[in-house]
Order: sequence, then C-alpha cells, then structure tokens
Amino acid sequence: MINFEKLEGPFGIPVYYQRMPDIIRSVSMGWVVFAGAADDESIGAPGLYHWFEHVPFRGTKKYPSNIDDIFTRYNGKINARTNALGTFYHVHVPLVIWKTSLSVVTDLFAQPLLREEDIEAERKIIGEEIKKCKSGSRGYAYYHFPKMLWSKHPYGHHTLGTERTLRSMNVSTLRKAYELGYDRSRCAFFFVGNIAKKELLSELQSLSGVLPDNGLSELRSPPCRGKMPWSHGGQITIEETEFSSSIVMMLFPIKEKGSKTSVLKNGTIKDLFGFGGLGSPFAKTVREKYQLAYSMSVEYDQFPDGGYLNFFVETSEDKIDQVIQAIKEVLKDSSVYSQKRFEEVREGFLYSLQTMSFDPRSFQETAIGMLLSSGEVINEKEMVESISKITLEDVRKWVQELNLDNARVLVFKGMGK
Repeated sequence: MINFEKLEGPFGIPVYYQRMPDIIRSVSMGWVVFAGAADDESIGAPGLYHWFEHVPFRGTKKYPSNIDDIFTRYNGKINARTNALGTFYHVHVPLVIWKTSLSVVTDLFAQPLLREEDIEAERKIIGEEIKKCKSGSRGYAYYHFPKMLWSKHPYGHHTLGTERTLRSMNVSTLRKAYELGYDRSRCAFFFVGNIAKKELLSELQSLSGVLPDNGLSELRSPPCRGKMPWSHGGQITIEETEFSSSIVMMLFPIKEKGSKTSVLKNGTIKDLFGFGGLGSPFAKTVREKYQLAYSMSVEYDQFPDGGYLNFFVETSEDKIDQVIQAIKEVLKDSSVYSQKRFEEVREGFLYSLQTMSFDPRSFQETAIGMLLSSGEVINEKEMVESISKITLEDVRKWVQELNLDNARVLVFKGMGK
C-alpha cells in the first residue's frame, strides 16, 4: 500500500517516507531537484539541465571518481533522470549500504565537480543519446512534438536539447545553471525502506552541511510556467520523415492546473479509452476492427500549468487518414462512457492497487510522479476514496470536453521503404 508520510528534514526540506515490511531488504531513496528542462532557456539553451543527469557521476567533492564501483559488488543501482520539471538522483541498494548510498546520492546533488574534462566526455555521450532518440519514428515524434505544440513556451523543447545547443555547453554555463537552480530550498527527498524514520532523519541531518545554499527562493514542488499555448486547434500538421512507419498523434489540451483532482480526472479519461489492452475501446476499433496499427496507446501528461491527452498510433503511410477517422469514431462511441465501461475502469484501477508488488523502486517512482504532476503525494487510501466518489455523470461530462475542434493532430509521415 502506498502510504507516504511527509516529514520535515533539515532546512525544512520535505522528506516523503514510507516504511516497508521487514521482509523487504532493500532501500530506494533519492533527491528531487526542481530544476529541469523548463528552466533551460531562462539560463542558457535547451538541454542545459539534462547535463546534470550526467556530469555529477564523473565526480563529486567527496567521491571524485569511480562512483559506480561503490555499488557493483552489492548489485546496487544508482542513476538519475531529468524531465521538464526537475532532476531526480536515486539509488536502489541492499540495506547493508544504505548510509553510504545516501552519502553518495546526496553528493551528486550537492557537490558535483563540473570539471572541463568531464563535460567534454559527456558531450559525446549526450550527442549519441540525441541521435538514438531520433533514430526511430516513435522517438522522432516525441522529440519534436513539444516544439510543435508549445513553441516559445518553457515546455516547448525536448529535454535533450539539440546538436547545436549541445556544442554550446561549457563549464561556465553549467556552473551558472547550478547556482541558479540547485538549492536546499528547491528540493525534496524520498525514502522507501525498512529504516526507522528517526534514524533516517538523523543521517540526513549529518549530511546537511554539504547541501547547496545559493540563496534561492523556496520551491517544494514544480512552479507554474504560465499558460500553455494551444494554437491551431482542429488542424492537422504533417511532417515527412525518412522512416518506414508513420506516427499519428491526436492531442487534446488539458487546461486545468496540476492537482490531485485533475490527475484522477485525466487518469480516468485515459483509462476509459485505453484500459484493457486489446480489449480496450481504442484497440478494438483501431487494431481489431480496422487493422490499421502496429502499436497504439492512450496517454496523458500533466504539468503544473495543464497538459495533454494523446491518442498515439504507429501505422503505415497509406493508412494515416483511416487512422484519424478511426480515432474520431472511438471518441464518438457512447459505449466508452456507459455504466458498464465505467465500472470496468474503476474496478481495474482498484485491483491494480491490490496487485501492486512491494517494490521500493516502484513505490518511489509512483510517489515522485504524483508530486511532479499534482504538487502533492497522494496516498492509496485517498486515491480509493476519491475514485469511489466519481460518478457516471462526471465521466460523461469529462468525455464531452474532448472537443474535436480543439484537437491538434500531428502526423509524422514515414516515407521510407
């Protein structure tokens, strides 16, 4: 059961803590820093904060080299990831090295060396990452669509940046970005494991002297970046690519700001169309009835300022128009918001909670996703209570808000053979 307790750490840092049963002998923990890709252009160029997912692993003040070697013999995992809203430094390790691991992951956040030779080494690696991201039709579409939707908005570029902005990064830029984005006032800590909270807080306090203090104003969740533009509603934008498959994305704006209510609402809408695999209304129509797709999904992304619901289909170039019509057919299908379908979705959600394994990593990832999208961590009991209060009338109203006049269709037309 997801049941995080919010504790107060050093300097008022929120510590999201969940104790696991004694049988669980591993720990997942990490720092969330509220400086991500949405901050890139205010300081430098697209892709800037993604570098902090890479360069600290080249060396920190306390651990100047070979950071991965500390974990190898214990089969521990240490990593980082970046998105528009922040950067997350995390470890999953056996209990026996939890204190050492906490020290290492804290130093990644607090004391990266940012050396010239490290930046040059990572420049090559990030360059390969950009190439790989754009090497297939799916990756290419996800790389380009933020700029097509939100040009000139902080969310209007991919986390990785471009080959051009990659070349522009240097020590001075990264150090400036660190000073303007990293601070003990702009972070949160997550911990899932079989350690008493008093012991955890004591250990965090002992490490608190290294936490960055750059005098920044307080952020304990991602800030709003301003109204998200949604231009050219009802229009289709087509870009030809060299790939053999084509991508169709029909996107609807989510106008509500991120909150617990909006996350549950948009999650319910997504599941009405997509829950059930090949038995979902979306798959039944696009794949089974018309046999149009290689793969498909219904997904949504929620930011503090809004977001989008996305009907995604990978298909062949000659079936693009049919796919668009099939998606429209699904949206008009009244069985999607019938009592039967609504009960299927609600029961499926509740059973998914019951079958969730006691994995510290998945608990932590779920909680962090909630914080980034809604500004708070929503526990299981609260989720169940909120889902139980949703009515069929609510569902029908929400589905009717998916107005095709507001939809933006992006087509990445594969011209390769």
